[in-house]
Amino acid sequence: MTATVDHPGHPPDATVIDPVCGMSVDPANAKNHAEHAGRRFFFCGARCRERFVAAPARFLEPKPAAAAPAAAGQYTCPMHPEVMRDRPGNCSICGMALEPLVPSAADAPDPELRDMTRRMRVAAALSAPLLVIAMAGVAHYPVMVWVQVALATPVVVWAGAPFFRRGWESARNRRLNMFSLIALGTGIAYLFSLFGRCFPTCFRRRSARWAAASRSISRPPR
Repeated sequence: MTATVDHPGHPPDATVIDPVCGMSVDPANAKNHAEHAGRRFFFCGARCRERFVAAPARFLEPKPAAAAPAAAGQYTCPMHPEVMRDRPGNCSICGMALEPLVPSAADAPDPELRDMTRRMRVAAALSAPLLVIAMAGVAHYPVMVWVQVALATPVVVWAGAPFFRRGWESARNRRLNMFSLIALGTGIAYLFSLFGRCFPTCFRRRSARWAAASRSISRPPR
């Protein structure tokens, strides 16, 4: 019985695939070949032929479809790889946004970047008049004080909402991080300024007492 080549439709000078390692082999020059089930198979070397002869079915069975990676659809923190979630969110340790564990080739828009860009533009538009008022020297006028409150409140409360939210989560998780510092610093500064505007006499009386105490200390003894 005459054996046939594995790829009978190929021209004589075409190459065939080694069923063991997957390399291309020229049948005309191949020194290693074997017959199985009426077909002739060619190999790149003696070792591949020995493995094929020992268990032909192992290399002739159809390859199962590659399963999806176990990590597909999961998200992790770039700074803390031990944090794993099956959906987007924030890291429970540092508060940073979680990134896909398996990168995607698609250039999809980043929802967080889009949201933070919108907040930054609104905050910049409202902060520009605050800078002009401060530089013009009219910030102490009663009307201008309330204008500053109206301009600063959306910047702190709305534009800074993601930072306050992550700062609160860090306190709740007992994992203080940079968002804890940002939320604490900006929150205290805003509330202190608002309290000073609503109760200005409280600061005036305290300033008067401090001034009197300073004068008494600096007064030379008689």
